[in-house]
Amino acid sequence: MARDLTSRIKAARHAVALARRLLAEHGPLHVKGDEMFAGATLLNGDESIVDAVYEETLFGCTIFLGPVRIATRATAKGTSRRALYTRANDMIIAHVLEGGEVFAGQTETLGKSWAIVYEPLDDAQGHRIGMIAGYRELLG
Repeated sequence: MARDLTSRIKAARHAVALARRLLAEHGPLHVKGDEMFAGATLLNGDESIVDAVYEETLFGCTIFLGPVRIATRATAKGTSRRALYTRANDMIIAHVLEGGEVFAGQTETLGKSWAIVYEPLDDAQGHRIGMIAGYRELLG
């Protein structure tokens, strides 16, 4: 399992890097009220970037405004709907959003176990505005 987790974390890092490149193609990140933009593109509820990451890497992607999922492919246990506008778990909020550190490993959220990488997400002025994650559910 440890070897499988290590390879999935490496792939999750690749998914995050791809998502960052796709965001950058739209322009600088900024927040207006409770909405996040990449250039003129509204990211709240937008599926194009997270779906493009999945299509290329087969890994999920989530964009957070603060601790809240505003764009995601993740679903909570027992549902098929994307887990939009749900919060990250408290450990991740403290480590990544508040602490500014990268988290790479296994975590429990939305009632599931994930191999996941979370990174802080900053606006063009260097202010932390959220997080970005790449992941795959760990089954069994």
